[in-house]
Amino acid sequence: MVVVAVAVIAEATATVVVLVVVVVKVEEVVIVVVVVIVVVVIVAVIVVVVVVVVVSSSSSSDIGRSRGSGSGSGSKLSVQTGNQPKIAELSDLKELKSADV
Repeated sequence: MVVVAVAVIAEATATVVVLVVVVVKVEEVVIVVVVVIVVVVIVAVIVVVVVVVVVSSSSSSDIGRSRGSGSGSGSKLSVQTGNQPKIAELSDLKELKSADV
């Protein structure tokens, strides 16, 4: 997932550079419009990537555990995100038990 996110962000950045270089030759007014549009697109891509990573880590916490046995900072990050949903699930279960009583 992280590799996909990095690739998408790098691709978006390269597209921005190409658009700015092409538009610089046209007019200054067009540059402002293109830069604003590109910034909005980049922010949207980053938000989508973050949402996908959060949803995937919350839905599959077992994957985070299996990666935690490996070495490197990437495995530590996946373990941390894998543990957070479990805490929320435990509190939800306590609320459900108290509601049933």
